[in-house]
Formats: sequence, structure tokens, C-alpha cells
Amino acid sequence: MAETVNLQLDLQEGFDDDTIVILIDGKEAWRKKGVKTRYQIGLAESFSTTVPTGTVKITIEQPDRHQSQNIILQVDVQTYVGVVRNDDGSITHLEQNHPFHYM
Repeated sequence: MAETVNLQLDLQEGFDDDTIVILIDGKEAWRKKGVKTRYQIGLAESFSTTVPTGTVKITIEQPDRHQSQNIILQVDVQTYVGVVRNDDGSITHLEQNHPFHYM
């Protein structure tokens, strides 16, 4: 049996009443309508799951905007991914091995 680790995605800045779908290795893992950044703390939503160690493909879909973006990660330890939606709708991310801090 493959070893698993925790993966947490924090949808951070730039979300404004969006529908977001997150796929992990091609399978839907999370979906929510009305995702909106709380600018006081810089966070919209958090999603946590376990994944097998190794390479993981995360797809972040914005179906209302007809956009999606893939993130390929090598996860061997608990991993935290901060996701930002830019003004043009593109997604950027930051990965680290400790939680993000919010006010």
C-alpha cells in the first residue's frame, strides 16, 4: 500500500464569488460555489485531503470563467499550497511544508 501525506490547498487572494472545482489526479476532490476572498485575512477557502506520496497533479477549474490550470507537485511530506487568482484569471501558487499564517 502506498504511503500517504496530507495536502492542504488554501484559496487565497483574488476570488470573487467564483465556482471552484479541484481535481486531484483527474478525480474531483472538492467543489464550491460562491468562493470569495475575505481580504481582512487574505483567505477564501481551505481544502485538505490525503494523497499518495510522489507526483500529484492538481487541477483548479473555474467553470464560470471557462478557465483551468494544472499544478504538478512532488509531495513527500505534508504540503501546503497557497493559490492566488490573478486579475487575468490565471492561477499562481506557492508551496511550502508548513501552514500559511492568516490574521
